[in-house]
Amino acid sequence: MRGKTWLLLSSAFLVLAVGLLVGCGGGSSEPSEIADSRLMLDQSWEQGVNAQRVILELGRNTPGVGYISAKLDEVLAGTNRDLKLAAINLLVDWKDPQATAKITPLLQDSDELVKIAAAKALAKQGDPAGLEIIAGRILDGQQRLVPENCGLLAKLGDERCFDHVMKGLTDEDTPASAAAAAALGEMGGPKSIDLLRAAFGIDKIREERRNPVIAALALISKEERDAKKIGSYVKNSENVLSAITALGDIDGEYAEKKLRATLGKAEKKNDLYGGAAAAGALLNMGVQDEEILDVLSRALDSESEKVRYTAATGLADATMSPEVKTLLMKAAESDGNSSNVAMEVLVKGADASLRPLFESVFNRFKGEQDAGPANAAVLAVVGISRLPAEDVDTFLATTTQDMDATLNVAIQAALSMMKRHEDAQAAKGA
Repeated sequence: MRGKTWLLLSSAFLVLAVGLLVGCGGGSSEPSEIADSRLMLDQSWEQGVNAQRVILELGRNTPGVGYISAKLDEVLAGTNRDLKLAAINLLVDWKDPQATAKITPLLQDSDELVKIAAAKALAKQGDPAGLEIIAGRILDGQQRLVPENCGLLAKLGDERCFDHVMKGLTDEDTPASAAAAAALGEMGGPKSIDLLRAAFGIDKIREERRNPVIAALALISKEERDAKKIGSYVKNSENVLSAITALGDIDGEYAEKKLRATLGKAEKKNDLYGGAAAAGALLNMGVQDEEILDVLSRALDSESEKVRYTAATGLADATMSPEVKTLLMKAAESDGNSSNVAMEVLVKGADASLRPLFESVFNRFKGEQDAGPANAAVLAVVGISRLPAEDVDTFLATTTQDMDATLNVAIQAALSMMKRHEDAQAAKGA
């Protein structure tokens, strides 16, 4: 999971506490496994802010789950910044119909970070209520443009970021130049395209400093002349990977031809990294054939995590097919972040054929401390929980008390158990 906070603690200490109380939910109308899951989550919540934030963040995998829904008003009315930020993100992720009503009051929050987070969340839904808050933060503390904020303002019809773009592009500070290019990519539109085209002619924008311009232009233009301009940089070692990825984004006949040629050259040089990048870009365009899939399969066998990750990300962006699914399953059992990337895709189409894979990933990574494999184990729990098999509840109940699993995994199992129960109850009442 990219950018997420993880406790990565053993659930063993909770197992000891919960184990003394399991089955003691006498008098409750809930099934015992639901009462036990609730108890486990209550025990976790009582650990404090770090555990509470993890519960909120993991809630993205169980949209609308009642346990977290019941906590949101309390969190939003509280004083803890981190929890408020997590709650805002969760409401947006859930596409909660009450999101606007719950988030709007936070525009008056005493914490500046909460105010800007609320304003951005509303802007993502097309609500301009926080426009001036965002506009006041188009530059960061180092006077660099903030691309996301510029994009949100543009979405609301506000173009004031353009006043800072040229200064940013030509700034001696490389991150400032990159931020200005990325801001144009976020804003989009003909004016941004023209400025990015012109940026290639600016003397200060050369070598590695071209890469953000290449990436931004490919996101907002699909014209062949821009593909050709970007393609001209494939020969430059400092731009080759950016240009390959950009050609996959820009699409078109020229882009495909250029990527085919690049793939062929990489194969001749035994450059599996460059080959995986080109093959992934072609997949991103919807081009699948035996050569492309073979390169990606061999890349997944590489001892280099960088090569495996490049292959996995290429597959993650591809149109699903039986062949792509097979390679994603292979990537899911890789070490490092490659597994997480593949699992993010596979859980969206969870079916019975994937259960052995999910169980394998779970058993392999359930105690992992590194964020990538750790989240792969969490996603394995999510994937299994979405299957209709009768023994899934048993698996989830066991996982909440698995002494070899991280607390994150146990929390996800408890949330997934409650979500399954709520969905089943809703189906009965429909």
